[in-house]
Amino acid sequence: MMHVKIDNLSKFIRKNATPRFFRRSCFTLMEVMVATMILGMITTVIYASFAQTLEIPGQLREIHERYHKIRMAMNRICREVSMAYLSKHINPNQDESPNYIFRIKENSPGDRLDFTSFANWRRYENTPVSDQCEIGYFLQEDPEVRDRINLVRRQQDFIDHEPGWGGVVEVLCEDVVDFQVYAWKEEEEEWGEEWDSSQLEQSNTLPKIIRIELTIQDDEGERTTFYTKAQVMLNKPIDFNSL
Repeated sequence: MMHVKIDNLSKFIRKNATPRFFRRSCFTLMEVMVATMILGMITTVIYASFAQTLEIPGQLREIHERYHKIRMAMNRICREVSMAYLSKHINPNQDESPNYIFRIKENSPGDRLDFTSFANWRRYENTPVSDQCEIGYFLQEDPEVRDRINLVRRQQDFIDHEPGWGGVVEVLCEDVVDFQVYAWKEEEEEWGEEWDSSQLEQSNTLPKIIRIELTIQDDEGERTTFYTKAQVMLNKPIDFNSL
């Protein structure tokens, strides 16, 4: 009998002498909430970093395409300006004879460049067109997007008596803030803001070098200006009578 009591007493002491934290086999509600909150914060940080990583290729692609369009636009202007020309071969018997010009004038907004050039491409066989054409570059408001200004190009395959009008107008570059064209005046050794071959001062003459400045604006409002120069190959009017 005594042996049984001692055995029961020893079991009671061992049971009650065990520390409390050794007997717990689960988490409290507060611990679960804290762990869930920490896990949510880590997941949010990882997702934000991963989402930004996925957006970078798209942003770089947009920037690359935008700069590619600007380079193509500047190269096209330089190529066509380099083939600008004037001609003295005008039929006096015609009331509306072709008017060959090279004109840079201030416009709102930006400048306007109109000239006759040998830059026309004959795309179709047996068509009554040549490599001569009228070309114009100027800024124009976008009819579909408000507060957007585009650099547009005008071309007419036939040279008429109004070289600044007619033809087909196409968008060359979007979101343009400013478009400036300067002509090098060799006698004064400075850049001129205007040039008109139909006026007395620059009568039947073309500038040797043209400087072009194109300013664009990105989605964040930052402006970037691109510069280029073009050399005009034919500085004097074409006159076969002098040959």
